[in-house]
Amino acid sequence: MGIYPEIGQEFEVQVVKDPDQRLYSSKLSDIKESSFIIELILGPEKQISLTPDEPLIVYFVVPDRYYRFSLYEFKATILEFYEERFLKITRPTDKEISRLQRREYLRFYCNIDATFKLFTINNDVDSQINKASIINLSAGGAGLESKNEVSLKDVIELKFHYAEDNIRSVDIAAIGEVVRMGRSHEGEFTFDIKFTYISENDRRIIMDIADNYYRKVIKMQVFIK
Repeated sequence: MGIYPEIGQEFEVQVVKDPDQRLYSSKLSDIKESSFIIELILGPEKQISLTPDEPLIVYFVVPDRYYRFSLYEFKATILEFYEERFLKITRPTDKEISRLQRREYLRFYCNIDATFKLFTINNDVDSQINKASIINLSAGGAGLESKNEVSLKDVIELKFHYAEDNIRSVDIAAIGEVVRMGRSHEGEFTFDIKFTYISENDRRIIMDIADNYYRKVIKMQVFIK
């Protein structure tokens, strides 16, 4: 890929578990063998409480010959607090830094309450309603966290309500297949689903949500003359 942040690179940092999805301005202050030292620049309106092992999403913008600017991201974990205003976080490899492609569905990190039902073998929907949190979302699928376990290739009916920023308040429903599974730091089940059915209206709304979010990321990093 050839893109790797250098000392002085400006970042926007999101705490994965933050329900408000706030973005914190930051800067890469030093590069160690296995870690980054970053400085968090916090305004008085933004309060933040961090602990070691806290998962983060880090975004940065670089010039692009075709689009003027391109947005990149990588996942990191807080290792320790470093001096007074600095954090030591895990250092990504080249392969762990990904460009948010403009022709693909943008993934939007979030914390949205949701419910889901499992389909039975006969394609009937189980009547049990399970609670979950959507931790990332795109028009093509979602990542969820729940106390209820699922299995690979399970088909679920997902429902959630969204109301934020300039996106109109709306109820969204989709059907998806479980394609990946894991466990969170808190021991809850995590799983990714790929949408197998979603209305074009709901897909468009999710695309607007993601686009709105990343516009905010870029505005915070790019000075427009």
